[in-house]
Amino acid sequence: MCNSRIVIRISDNICLEKLSLTDADKIFQLVEENRETLHYLDWVSNVRCVIFAQEYISKRILNTSVNSEWFKITLNGKVVGVFGIKYICYDRSESEIGYWLAKKAQGYGVISQSINSIKKHLRKKRIKTIKISCISENKNAIAVAIRAEGVRVNVVKNYKSINGKTFNLNVYSIRV
Repeated sequence: MCNSRIVIRISDNICLEKLSLTDADKIFQLVEENRETLHYLDWVSNVRCVIFAQEYISKRILNTSVNSEWFKITLNGKVVGVFGIKYICYDRSESEIGYWLAKKAQGYGVISQSINSIKKHLRKKRIKTIKISCISENKNAIAVAIRAEGVRVNVVKNYKSINGKTFNLNVYSIRV
């Protein structure tokens, strides 16, 4: 079920493929369909058309200075989200990941399985720790971090305000 541009095969029906500008239409469509559930993410309010989806993608795939890697997530051959290695710091043997997933693809273990595969990918690069940051009210993201054996190592108080409500940022650390 995976395209020939596969970067990482997660399972028979889940793949991480290099994110590219040609994915902008699909990414915009997914953001539109999932805007309400993605409201915790800073960039969502900026993605109001395909051109802004291209900008969202460009900012990620062209930022090679931090050794980042960005993927579209496919489930049964359809794009259902984005998964990123936001940075790799070889000096500290750590990286940070981030992701978002369409509501229709949630509940199938897509992200948990992806994290397990990314652990193997990063282990080959001699990375020992993965960080995941999420807003304190994002229960799904917290559950994913805990399932990945993440330990909360920091809380940034009053990190962000959404619709007048202030949220903390939880930072989890996962041993690779």
